[in-house]
Amino acid sequence: MKKFLLLAAMMVALCASAQSYSLVGYINGADYGCYNDADNPGTYLFENGKLTATFNQVSYVFVKLSDNSKWFLTQNYVDFTGNSATATMVNGQNYSEKMRVPGNKEVTFTLTEVDENTITLTASVAPEPMTACFMKHNWGGGGDDSWTWKEATKVEGTDGFTLQEVYGGSGVNVNSAASDAGAKWFAEPTVGGDVAVGDLCVFTYFEGQDYVRIDKVVPTAINDINVTATKAYKTIENGQVIIVKDNVRYNVMGQPMK
Repeated sequence: MKKFLLLAAMMVALCASAQSYSLVGYINGADYGCYNDADNPGTYLFENGKLTATFNQVSYVFVKLSDNSKWFLTQNYVDFTGNSATATMVNGQNYSEKMRVPGNKEVTFTLTEVDENTITLTASVAPEPMTACFMKHNWGGGGDDSWTWKEATKVEGTDGFTLQEVYGGSGVNVNSAASDAGAKWFAEPTVGGDVAVGDLCVFTYFEGQDYVRIDKVVPTAINDINVTATKAYKTIENGQVIIVKDNVRYNVMGQPMK
């Protein structure tokens, strides 16, 4: 008898833990899975704590158990900051608000159980591709005054941005504007083995892989690519900056490539 009761209790606990979570709320301009539409379990179901959805307009969401036994809401409206938002949602009194999510963007939701009446919901969208890139560095190895923003040039057909400047020996800030607000800090950029403070270098930010590479510029026949008769151009192959001039491919060191 005791074994039977224990087994029954385990089954109840297992069923409770297996209860599925649904994303509901004021979605695409109407109540969805809540209030007058509460009997609708919805199609926005979490699997292993993950859900991806795209709404056609700004929507206001919360989470419920699919059997309507618990509704998890926020105490105050939660909005995106940048490309993400995180909210603590509770099944309890004084929790009646939602998370605001953008429309016409793919949103990834991550649900984490805190306890039986509390969850954490995180929502994020992919950042928009950069259309401009600025870098900040102690150019030339100077003091505080040398830390200035400089605009990098887009390498057409790639996600890379480059500029030529004198290496100062420190990390690099990267931002889509010449501003410290929201800038990324790369304390240890990938630096070519022969680069020293004071060297003229190519600084490259690879947005897709999110890293900065610094390579020394070596004077060669293509050193002044801006005044020679045939225009040179840059491209990126396998994460490496390539300069092409007169159908000859050079690395950033100015050395011909086979």
